Parts: sequence; structure tokens; C-alpha cells
Amino acid sequence: MDQVNWGWMISGAAFVWTVYLTFWTRHSQSKKAAEKDVTDLRDKVTKLETGFAGLEQKVDDMPTSDAIHKIELGMTEMQGKLNVFTEKLTPIAATVNRVETFLMNSSKDR
Repeated sequence: MDQVNWGWMISGAAFVWTVYLTFWTRHSQSKKAAEKDVTDLRDKVTKLETGFAGLEQKVDDMPTSDAIHKIELGMTEMQGKLNVFTEKLTPIAATVNRVETFLMNSSKDR
């Protein structure tokens, strides 16, 4: 029977075991890092979805172009009515000034 060199066999087995442990450690670390990255991305997506939902709500609450057009028409109508009101008040103001002047002059005469 040949004599077996157990030293070389133990060294070879230790080398194989070291290589296996190195690959297993790196694989488990990269898996944990990937899981953390996925969790971080999931959190970011949730935040973005929440912000996007808020923006959608704000856009939904904004008036439409038809509503803005109706407001503009209403404001134009009010401006026209104010102009007519001002034109009607101008002669009344002049009359009030004349009556006031008359009353002031007649009180001086007494």
C-alpha cells in the first residue's frame, strides 16, 4: 500500500473550505445589500406615490379653463355695471354740490 500524504490532503481540503466560505460570505453580503437596496427603493417609490397623489389632488381642485372663462365674463359684466353706476352718480354728485353751495350761501345771508 502506498503511503498517503495526509498533510497535502488536509491543506487541499482547507483551501477548498476557505474558497467556499469566501464565496458564501460575499454572496450573503451582496444578498443583504441587495435586500437593503430594494427596501430603500420601495420607500422612495412610496414617498413619490404619496407626493404624486397630492399633486393629482391639487390639479383636480384647480378650476378648468371653462370656469376661468366664466369668471372673466362675470368680472367684465361687473366692470360694465360699475361704469354705468359711476356715470349715473356723476350728475347726482354735481347736484349735491350745488345744493350744498346754495345752503352755505343762504346761511351766510342770514
